[in-house]
Amino acid sequence: MTETTNLREADAKVEVVGILSEKKLEEVTVDGKKTIRGELVIQTGDINFVTFNVYVNEKKKDGNDNPAYAGMKTIMEEYNSVAKVGKENATKVVVGDRSGQFRPNSYVGSDKQVHVGARYQSMFFNEYKGEPDAFSPHANFEIELAVSSIVPETDKDGEETGRAVVKGWMPTYSGIEPVTLVAEEEVASVLLDDYAPNDTVKFFGDIVNSRAEIDETIPVKIGKPKVRRKTVYKSEMIITGASDPYGEDSEFPTPEPYDIEAIRKAITDREMKLDEEIKKAKDAEGKVGTPKARTGLPSF
Repeated sequence: MTETTNLREADAKVEVVGILSEKKLEEVTVDGKKTIRGELVIQTGDINFVTFNVYVNEKKKDGNDNPAYAGMKTIMEEYNSVAKVGKENATKVVVGDRSGQFRPNSYVGSDKQVHVGARYQSMFFNEYKGEPDAFSPHANFEIELAVSSIVPETDKDGEETGRAVVKGWMPTYSGIEPVTLVAEEEVASVLLDDYAPNDTVKFFGDIVNSRAEIDETIPVKIGKPKVRRKTVYKSEMIITGASDPYGEDSEFPTPEPYDIEAIRKAITDREMKLDEEIKKAKDAEGKVGTPKARTGLPSF
């Protein structure tokens, strides 16, 4: 069960295989405890990167040594990043689906508005030891959701793209969070036909976190056109497969579906908590008032 609800914490695994692109780790002392914290960035394609948040204590809660800490020390001292030694000599890394986690999170920003983000976390990163020819970089997810909507995706002109957008709620250790996934045409058509709001479903797919440098030409009246280089970011979770809705007759047994009334209550609790955080932020600046209503979040 999650910390603040009676809902089962959702399965939210990630598996990533790639090259260590950047290593940003530091060993610090927090509240008298030695800790390694920071980020590891793994490159899984020409322009695709997955950033893992790292926070590992030297000791476990029972006071015994934390084996993950020794492993992280090895990474700090021995693993080589693309940023340091180049792509050919960088360490190949594996994050298995038993250790990689997807963590959506909501927070109140400096603008006093609610923002929804997502993090990838792990305490265990292993060096790839397989055959060089078998090395296959990828970034996959496996996530359980209580579905709130499945609709055709439209572009800025309102035209359907052929893809589908799936929005749902994911019970976490500390509450519940909204998650948005997308599906390409073939998978999208099945989702739109065979799945519905309130279904509990496990989705499988690919993590797309790309960054690319592109040249943008700015027209000028005289002289040479000005060329400006900018970085374009794209972040999506692409559905490639899904389980049967939980609770339906299936060749493969599924867990019990989430209770929709419990999901609704968890959503209400989340909104009340965020409203209180907004009020505290405004009070701190002497701007006491009723938080503005938020729109755009999926609801049942």
